[in-house]
Amino acid sequence: MSNGNIKVLIVEDENDIANIIRDYLSVNQFDLHIAAIFGGWISTKIIAKTSPRILIVE
Repeated sequence: MSNGNIKVLIVEDENDIANIIRDYLSVNQFDLHIAAIFGGWISTKIIAKTSPRILIVE
């Protein structure tokens, strides 16, 4: 099964950590969205807009 149609949203304010997670998941061909977010209310808007199947919040 290809993971290309599974949207993953990574919510992380540390760029290095977000990049590590992105690199790991991109090997498995997930459709990735990364948001560097410092306020929780912004993440809810991005979640609503992207409709991810998997949400990784750190």
